[in-house]
Amino acid sequence: MQTQPIIGVWQTAIKIDCMLQGFEGLYTFFADGNFLEINSFKETNSGVWQHNGDHYPVTFWSYLFDDSGQATGKVKVRLALQMVDANHFTGHGVTNAYDLAGQPTVSPFDGPVTVSGTRVEVELL
Repeated sequence: MQTQPIIGVWQTAIKIDCMLQGFEGLYTFFADGNFLEINSFKETNSGVWQHNGDHYPVTFWSYLFDDSGQATGKVKVRLALQMVDANHFTGHGVTNAYDLAGQPTVSPFDGPVTVSGTRVEVELL
């Protein structure tokens, strides 16, 4: 199996159209197709990725919580990423909200999303 260029850890800038400000995240792409996102909202989200022609489809899930910390729903994020070069990618996608029973609903995180990433490199001391 050929090693995919996207495998590794990436510092990302994320913008969901319905939100006034963007936010940051760390994306980790594992060789087995698993995906992990940790973002500046203090969320850790899991998903999967694959190589498809000249792009990388990614799907992951995030939970929504009320002020008391109770889960109130979840958000599915679907992205299509493309490598710009060996150390950068860009992408676009969409987020969709669901209640805990899996029925579509509305959330402040719904809508189109754009993302860009820069590979995290080892920095010697």
